[in-house]
Amino acid sequence: MISPDVSKSRMPYASSHTRRLRVDWGRVAKSQVRLLKKIIDEHSTNVVPSWFFLDAPMVFEAVAGATDPIFGEPGDFEKALSKNQPFRCWYSHGNSCYHSVDENVETLLDMIKEVAPDVIICFSQASNCISMALDALRRKGVAVPWKVTVMFSGGHIDDPIFDWQGWTSHHPTLRVFNAAKDTFFDGGEGSLQHMYPEIVEFPHSDGHMFPHSEPRASEIYNQVADEIYARCGKKWKNT
Repeated sequence: MISPDVSKSRMPYASSHTRRLRVDWGRVAKSQVRLLKKIIDEHSTNVVPSWFFLDAPMVFEAVAGATDPIFGEPGDFEKALSKNQPFRCWYSHGNSCYHSVDENVETLLDMIKEVAPDVIICFSQASNCISMALDALRRKGVAVPWKVTVMFSGGHIDDPIFDWQGWTSHHPTLRVFNAAKDTFFDGGEGSLQHMYPEIVEFPHSDGHMFPHSEPRASEIYNQVADEIYARCGKKWKNT
């Protein structure tokens, strides 16, 4: 899901033959991906990548008085970043039960088809939705139309109805995740190797967000950029 504060910046900032799609979670500020974007753009010496931002179809409705971050009211800082734009989500969930998944996964796949990206970058719930989208493509017998997925947190599926049930994906997947205690995981997020056997994972300790503590943050973003280029071919840089 796209951060609400960038809802007016969905169009690509530059034309390019190389496309990248960012599918983000509604409470993440655009500022949190600036370093990643800067590093990826600097590495792309042959083209200027285009960045596309998607809005999730559902408006998030907080539960008054809830302390669970899944249901709770966004904080003042988050509201300031949103600039009065609504918070959004790809599906509703709670107690390991997902709702409105099938229709919104199809909406996401339609958006992806229209943009035709090489790389999808997603955060938290959007990463979960991408995992379910991959399963939807598998069940249809359709090849994955993008080259690389980059997940920042998430990617797991809590609802057993939508669980992969033993299936594993060999789609090229990178994942940056918090290995320390946070508001969602007392012991930090676990690995997704049981879902993506060839996944490349980059742990950090900055919480359920994009890494920002240096020098680890720059290390991760440079490694992610290198992995993207290795999978996207020569058009990404002069070789």
